Amino acid sequence: MKDGLSRLALRVKWLLRYNGLVGILPPVVALILPFVRKTQWFADWKEDAFDRRFGVTTSGFIAGSDIDFDADAQNHTEGYAPTSAANFGVILDELDIDHREYTFVDLGSGKGRALFMAALFPFSQVIGVELSPSFCEIAHSNIEQFKRHRTSCRDIQCIELDATKLDWPATPLVIYLLNPFDEHILSRVLERLRSSWESQPRDMIVIYLNPFFRELFDTSSFWHALHLKHGDAPDGWAVFRSVERVESVAARDDLNQPTKRSADTIPH
Repeated sequence: MKDGLSRLALRVKWLLRYNGLVGILPPVVALILPFVRKTQWFADWKEDAFDRRFGVTTSGFIAGSDIDFDADAQNHTEGYAPTSAANFGVILDELDIDHREYTFVDLGSGKGRALFMAALFPFSQVIGVELSPSFCEIAHSNIEQFKRHRTSCRDIQCIELDATKLDWPATPLVIYLLNPFDEHILSRVLERLRSSWESQPRDMIVIYLNPFFRELFDTSSFWHALHLKHGDAPDGWAVFRSVERVESVAARDDLNQPTKRSADTIPH
């Protein structure tokens, strides 16, 4: 985990990358003048900065009842809100992985903002899974616009699909959740994910924003919480990794440690 100064540097780095040089000025002003954070001007800037930089349309909160889900899905969704924090980039930077070996999957990807933020990392593939036909249509248009910019990952797609029916890629995974659905759906998603791992063991990392149902991870022997947490629910982040990978890394580290010899085996 990075120290405070290193993490601040990463935040600045990703604010610049996500919002541009002009877009970083409002947060600096808010840092100097804290009352600015409570103004409508600052709220509007935070909402639209990413879209202005990349020419996409991802902003705006939409209640679940106003999204073109079927009636059953509306009972389990939390609505749409775009990812808008530099912490997203900081956490992806801190994972200590070779991003080229991993597929990034956003469950409930909406209009695609998290996909585009992830595509600034060299993931092998970036996939959004979204149930709403209208959101997928917007995301497809946004993908074409976003690809006009220089990105590290060019393989970006949005799949119109129920997340509980996803056939998970057989690669190491980084999975993103912005609290897209309730405990009932999340538990089914995690069961299918675990089954996928059992047929093809591989590293799995979950980044969970607004982790209202993190007990599904905390009470599971399959997941281990990483120390990359930024705040508590409902506004914080939690990061989990499949235990098999955690134990493998620990075993590797133990093997790399110099062997300690007891006193009675040391020649005198």
